[in-house]
Amino acid sequence: MPFLPRGILASRIKGITFTAIRQWMTFGLSVLALCLSGYATYVARSSQRDARAVAGLDLTPVISVESSLTPSPQNRPHFLITNPGPIAVLQLEAQLLSHQYEPGRGRGATSYGTSEQYQLGTLEPTRHILVYPTERWLNVDARVHNPGYYNVMEFRLSYRRPPDMAHYASSAFYFLNPNGNWVREDDGSVKSAQYELIKDMVLRTAQTVDAWYPERDILHTQRLN
Repeated sequence: MPFLPRGILASRIKGITFTAIRQWMTFGLSVLALCLSGYATYVARSSQRDARAVAGLDLTPVISVESSLTPSPQNRPHFLITNPGPIAVLQLEAQLLSHQYEPGRGRGATSYGTSEQYQLGTLEPTRHILVYPTERWLNVDARVHNPGYYNVMEFRLSYRRPPDMAHYASSAFYFLNPNGNWVREDDGSVKSAQYELIKDMVLRTAQTVDAWYPERDILHTQRLN
């Protein structure tokens, strides 16, 4: 191996060292730029999520319904609407509709006869509202078709979310059981084949079941806008 003078050897070593340092600096700056870009994206997304959270846009209004529709000296038939969710429900409206479904003829007339409407206003979290259907509605207007199990009653709710006034709707369906009492769709007295056929026709176009409170009346909920 040829001998190099000390000055030339040192110069070559210095050049190699500077080249390596420049390469590592370039690589390090690239990594740093990538990290800063990722962090900036994270901050931007976090800020967006925080802004949505502050505005309440990530919150969905929640309501539940409990019905008691069999009259007795101790009970006036009613619907109990509760807001167990984190935000208020605005412009709450309730409507009772009568439907007819006859096997073999497809879906029957919607809103047959009369309907009842209730303007309920704002429902704050943890608060509730009682809706009392009239005796005529339960015993006459909502059961005009024979046999009785052809009749289906819908309790339809319309409401809005405060921040952006997004519009939601929820519906619960009730059936006349063999004893002539209105019961919710999962009641044990309306489990026979004739009822299941009617329920299949009713719920075929219903929206996804809201399973927040399955021990209460089943609600089919959708966002309208």
